[in-house]
Amino acid sequence: MGLALQELLGNLIGGVAVHADGAIREGVWIKTDDATGRVIHIRLRHTSIETADGDIVIFPNSALTKSTVTVLGQRRLQNLRFRLGAEHRPAQVIPTVESALSYPLQDTAPEPPPKCYAAELGSDIEYVVQICTTAPGNEEAAISGALGRIYYALERAGMRLAAFPDSVETQREREEADRASLDSVMEVVGRTPIWSMLTQQELGALAARARRVVYCPGEPIVRQGDEGSSMFIILRGAVSVVLGDAHGHSQQVATIGAGGYFGEMSLLTGDPRTATVMAVAEVECVELQKDSVSEILRQRPDLVNEITAILEKHLLELASVREQLNAASVAAKPFDLLGRIQRYFSLDRWVKGAHLSRS
Repeated sequence: MGLALQELLGNLIGGVAVHADGAIREGVWIKTDDATGRVIHIRLRHTSIETADGDIVIFPNSALTKSTVTVLGQRRLQNLRFRLGAEHRPAQVIPTVESALSYPLQDTAPEPPPKCYAAELGSDIEYVVQICTTAPGNEEAAISGALGRIYYALERAGMRLAAFPDSVETQREREEADRASLDSVMEVVGRTPIWSMLTQQELGALAARARRVVYCPGEPIVRQGDEGSSMFIILRGAVSVVLGDAHGHSQQVATIGAGGYFGEMSLLTGDPRTATVMAVAEVECVELQKDSVSEILRQRPDLVNEITAILEKHLLELASVREQLNAASVAAKPFDLLGRIQRYFSLDRWVKGAHLSRS
């Protein structure tokens, strides 16, 4: 009878020990030699865990107290590795990666912030990225999100992750595809209200200097309050526009699809971004920089009047939304917008000369 009760008593004593210790409790994640999962029940005779796959594993308490059990922390550092050719300097790669990961990721902690390090030098350079995940047993979602951000950020910066044997041909094909798509970029830019007054020659010059960029789902393209001097026109995909107030409240105010645009205020006035714009799905955009439009505006400064009328309407719509959020009104006031654009592009001298000639 004593031998028959030995296992039962061992489980009971093990259950008392587990309860008394307190390290293993319902809700925590544990790792044993046999399984990893979240503790869902602790009984006097056994402990049950649920794995990430949804399986239920039952451990006799006597076995649990005899084996090595790791209680997984809620916050865990994960090391992600990738390699780039040595032609890309670490001083360029590291800031690009850390900037891409600076916006909150799913199931990651803001502190410590993600960091990127060069780990091994050679014909290629190996990099290690550290992120702090907050979903024990289900880190794959956070890791996937981080790797996606890294991939798209490096691609936008012209840093290819891998060199394939046919990379020369692939690059040639990409260049030919870019040339073939120049007409479509011109068409998209020409349909944008603030550039619809341009001639075909001006559209061609603007499209040739435009930068095509791709963002992954959930990635911020611009952030409210950041400095900026460019605008974006969406070629494919969609973005959500989010406005925040001084109290930390935010609200999605619009969704913009293919053919839409955003960021024109920063491009034409140099103002900080007035909203956060995030990719809903994979988004391909045309980015127009200040330098790309500066020459056109200096050659045709009369365009500023028509552009200002369009921007004033946009400012009024944005101010209305901000008022609903109890946020501060938009910094750029419509009646001052024309002069601000002229000063930003150094066109104010031309305007003064035009007034003198008419008088």
